[in-house]
Amino acid sequence: MKYYSTNGKAPIADLRKAVVKGLAEDRGLYMPEEIIPLPKAFIDDMPQLRFQDIAYNVAANFFGDDIDGDALQDLVYDTLQFDCPVVKVKENIYALELFHGPTLAFKDVGARFMARLLGYFLRQSSVCCGNTTTNGTVNVLVATSGDTGSAGGQRFPRLSFRLSSQGRRWRSCSDETCVKSSSSDEAHFTHPISCSG
Repeated sequence: MKYYSTNGKAPIADLRKAVVKGLAEDRGLYMPEEIIPLPKAFIDDMPQLRFQDIAYNVAANFFGDDIDGDALQDLVYDTLQFDCPVVKVKENIYALELFHGPTLAFKDVGARFMARLLGYFLRQSSVCCGNTTTNGTVNVLVATSGDTGSAGGQRFPRLSFRLSSQGRRWRSCSDETCVKSSSSDEAHFTHPISCSG
């Protein structure tokens, strides 16, 4: 699948470039060129499938051409080691609860998957974005105006910086805090910085 920039001035990107680079050269967001509908048989079978199986099938529909099926399944199942129940709000209205992960924040779903996808591409022999080679390291800047920034931040491998809002700090951050990632025994250093506005 190919991705275009919402600003329309950057070259088309493949999944690897879109994930590792984050923003397009024209500062737009990457969007898929087309969204392929899920097969009717899959939709019909959804009530009998586990949450992780549903997520894998949806991910394969988007990323199956760019990531080996077994690797993609591992990424999805590793991300979703918890359930996200569908609860009835009222007649014909249901909500998918995304706050049942390790930090009790919705970012346990999206940010965990993005972190694992980024890690997958970094483990490839050479990760390139245009003329830039990452040499296996990517700096991720996490900005937040709320309390879920730490949930997003701790999901990314080799995180270099966290940005808090209005001087908030996560946990007991000092000038340089060693953070243990739940998906690895490696220690990653975090440098909390603060800004306002």
